[in-house]
Amino acid sequence: MKVKFLLFILLTACSGTYLVNNKDIFYDKNLEEAFDFNLEINSDNVATDDIQNDFPDISDNGFEITDIPPSDAIDNLTGDEEVDVTVDINCNLGISYTSLGVVEGYDPSKPPPENNPDYNLLLLGYDLVDEYKGLVFYAGDTDPLAPQFYTIFADMRTPVFLNTYRAHGWDWENNHPLPPPEPNPPNSWAVTVLGIEFEPGEIIYTPDSGYDIQYGYDAMVLFANDREITITYTRNDHIRVGYTIYITGICVESSLLNLYQNLNSTGRHDLPVVRGGQPLGVARGKEVDIAIRDTATFGDPRSCKDFWAGRCP
Repeated sequence: MKVKFLLFILLTACSGTYLVNNKDIFYDKNLEEAFDFNLEINSDNVATDDIQNDFPDISDNGFEITDIPPSDAIDNLTGDEEVDVTVDINCNLGISYTSLGVVEGYDPSKPPPENNPDYNLLLLGYDLVDEYKGLVFYAGDTDPLAPQFYTIFADMRTPVFLNTYRAHGWDWENNHPLPPPEPNPPNSWAVTVLGIEFEPGEIIYTPDSGYDIQYGYDAMVLFANDREITITYTRNDHIRVGYTIYITGICVESSLLNLYQNLNSTGRHDLPVVRGGQPLGVARGKEVDIAIRDTATFGDPRSCKDFWAGRCP
């Protein structure tokens, strides 16, 4: 028989079980995703291939359906009921990471990285804006070494752009966010954060670039927690020069997150480094948000000339 399940995934940690009752959920797009799907339960309480229609990569990318209701409960359903299903996200990809020494250290006058909006994009925040959800072309110079967002995917596709956002400003004196600045290129843009489509559990890779910060590494991790990561394409523990990329909606790879936390707690003299194309983690839901700064100024992540080279319409 087929029963319609409403699946809620509460994304509060990198691993474990995420089960939320519909009545108790508080929806925050940066923490949760909700999906509808038809799940066929056979006589052995096994989810059959119908789930693959909506989640084609679910079995290969870190998801496991568990805690399916017992068969007698299934038999008593008449169809289209809302039933809780548990989903596990596996953020341990079995990858090892290393670190390099920081060249220019962290500014001691700034709050800790987790409380620093230059490092923590979810702390800074961003607002939904109604702008074009596609690649755009801007005239001007191009950096041939700039990181390319299509390399965030294994198949290097141009994804569906789900949502457009504009990042907040920040009041450093009073330590709180300000409304997003009005567009005034090249100082501020109409879109500075872009929501792109992933399959839940799909691996997110380090955007490749032409930069080499030493030994073939492209970038250094400035900040990471269980749902976001910030990397810089320099070896400086600040964002004042070079590119900084923010990715939210990610379950950061477990060993990478552990390495960052250990190095952060011991003075940040060294920080983790990653190569272009090296996995950073997996997508928590169907939307992952990306942003990029160049010498501390947010750019438009839709810019095809700069960050999607060869993809301009």
